[in-house]
Amino acid sequence: MNATAGTAPFHMGIDGVTTQNGPNPHTFPNVSAGTHFVTITDNSGCTFTINNIIVNAGPELQPNTSSTNAACATATNGTITVTSASGTGLILFQLMEPPRNPELFLILFLSGGGTSTL
Repeated sequence: MNATAGTAPFHMGIDGVTTQNGPNPHTFPNVSAGTHFVTITDNSGCTFTINNIIVNAGPELQPNTSSTNAACATATNGTITVTSASGTGLILFQLMEPPRNPELFLILFLSGGGTSTL
């Protein structure tokens, strides 16, 4: 948001939450997908609201998997490879053990575009 009139400093808020005085222009980080509104208040108390600001959702995650078999039913030498071709930041993959041992699970964080073998 960039305030071009009014008296600095400006207070800018999103969806009813006022931020501290910030730089002009001001960027709101970590905004979820959906429709939002921004309110700008100048040092004189004058307020202006911008409604119906739409933030679109990014692409869905597109994970690919492949596996190799374990040598036998009691062996633990099989593998699962997970490749994330999309996404940003840390991506959470969770491997759940079959019902015979529900407490065992693995959580794996990959950066977008990463590959990991379990």
